[in-house]
Amino acid sequence: MQRSDNFAVCAIVERLCIGDNGKLFVYTGFPVKSAIVTSIRVPDGAEIMVDTTFEEENGFYVLYSNMPEASAIVKFSYQAA
Repeated sequence: MQRSDNFAVCAIVERLCIGDNGKLFVYTGFPVKSAIVTSIRVPDGAEIMVDTTFEEENGFYVLYSNMPEASAIVKFSYQAA
């Protein structure tokens, strides 16, 4: 490894989603150029995906849709660089 090597940040997140559609902010502390989200626990029929606009300075948004309840907890892992 060299000093200039950049490694992806990986983590597991558990958040409360309110409403059918919305977005969650994931704080990374650096501008994100790419991100991958993998579902761990999401209600049946619901979907989560990365907002690929990456407009925030210190993280990125995860979009969710089709939540079957007024509020639900989702758990996902991410890899961001």
